Amino acid sequence: MSVAQTIETRGGVAYATHDGVSLLGDLYLPAGGGPFPALVAVHGGGWQAGARNAFQFWGPYLAARGYVLFAISYRLAKKGQKMFPQAVNDVRAGVQFVRGSAAQIKVDPERIGLFGASAGAHLAALAALGGESTPFKGAYPDDAHAAVATKVKALVGVYGVYDVVEMWQRYQLQSPRENNIENFMGAAPMDDPRRYFDASPVNYACAPASCRARRTTGSTTRSRSRQAIPASWRPASCASCRSGCDP
Repeated sequence: MSVAQTIETRGGVAYATHDGVSLLGDLYLPAGGGPFPALVAVHGGGWQAGARNAFQFWGPYLAARGYVLFAISYRLAKKGQKMFPQAVNDVRAGVQFVRGSAAQIKVDPERIGLFGASAGAHLAALAALGGESTPFKGAYPDDAHAAVATKVKALVGVYGVYDVVEMWQRYQLQSPRENNIENFMGAAPMDDPRRYFDASPVNYACAPASCRARRTTGSTTRSRSRQAIPASWRPASCASCRSGCDP
């Protein structure tokens, strides 16, 4: 029996409408009654390009092995039209849709993860680590699944961006006239440092074990934005390990 015969694919599933934009995703479902673990997949493309069909092979592969995959589209930035935090809110809505529709799509609501590549890994990491934080929570109260939790069990981030200040600096060196991070953020870090802090996943990764692991790799791996921005800006979840995370 071929893979195509053992899975179900549902293309163009609407999972939310944000600011008049209908957000769509492609569902890849295993055969059988479930419930199955699920991954919400977020494509890359420098925050300005890319498409959810980047997962057209991962979807069937994982579904054939017992995982639901929901590959989503999210709003893309362009020069003069920022998409932070909007794109993060789109990813959060993808998680809420999967959990809120768990019974209909054969998903175990306690076993949901996020899977992203490049810019998609950045957005997935923000949703996974900071999705319940002030910059993102409650932005779209009229969503059908707005009350559903966005917490996930796992994050698979492939060559992601976890410190946007550092990435902004790289773009300035390589393509200063077309800085994707600045287009996505809508400002340079010196003009709005708080926004860059909120947009860096490393600033939400505050479990004591992760702090210790980061220190053992040497100072070059520490977040530059973490060193430059006041400790009082850190999420409440950092309070228990603030002394261990400080430079």
